[in-house]
Amino acid sequence: MPRKPREKSGSGIYHVILRGVNRQQIFEEIGDYEFMLECLKKIRTKASESGEIYLYRCKIYAYCLMGNHVHLLIRESSSSIGEIIKSLASSYAMYFNRRHCRTGHLFQERFKSEPCTDWSYFVTLLQYIHRNPIKAGITANINYRWSSWHEYIMPSHDNICTTDDVFKHITIQELKSMMIKEDESSSCLEIIENDIPKMLSDDEVRSEIIRLSQCQSISEFQRQDRSRRAEILSLVHNLGASYRQLARISGISFSMIIRESKNQGTGL
Repeated sequence: MPRKPREKSGSGIYHVILRGVNRQQIFEEIGDYEFMLECLKKIRTKASESGEIYLYRCKIYAYCLMGNHVHLLIRESSSSIGEIIKSLASSYAMYFNRRHCRTGHLFQERFKSEPCTDWSYFVTLLQYIHRNPIKAGITANINYRWSSWHEYIMPSHDNICTTDDVFKHITIQELKSMMIKEDESSSCLEIIENDIPKMLSDDEVRSEIIRLSQCQSISEFQRQDRSRRAEILSLVHNLGASYRQLARISGISFSMIIRESKNQGTGL
């Protein structure tokens, strides 16, 4: 069945979610987050053929870097949203694979997006993206290190986001007031995990995999031989992690984990 065409935005503005393949972690250390921010800076412009003039590819209005996915509020300009996100994903994946000695795809083949066609929904998305870490239980307040919120409260020449466009329509006081409210953005595009029963948190599962395997990171765990990986994932499953949770965090496909759970001794 051919996949559904991406819904176009009349305003050129999109809420984008870029997620790790098999829901695996795409940030393992501070340097990973920092490199993604550099990638976001670079995708905004491109040089002309003469190398002298820079064309604006896009404007970024909000971002939030989560453990296994990225939220963006972005406006396409001289490049399409598909070209922009492909460039971003390619640059980051090359870095991540080199840094963590891994191969293969890092992101799901097709990123998720939804159009933003009016100011009301734009404001809703600003709230949703910046409050996402609170909703996920990562932080108790809006001051999450790896989101663009600090760019709104402390603007600088080094901002990734074009905050000036936003402040033409809303004051910082109004924006702050909106951010402390409970999230009312249930209609926003999101990653739905509620159907996955969890007895252990993702952080607990990740810690157990690393502890039992005696590895320094998930990327190192992925390089273990198959039988060893199967043994560790079986132990963590017995501690209360679901198979889908193990697949999301380890980067090992769900189908492979299920298959090996039925073939003890075969290895992943």
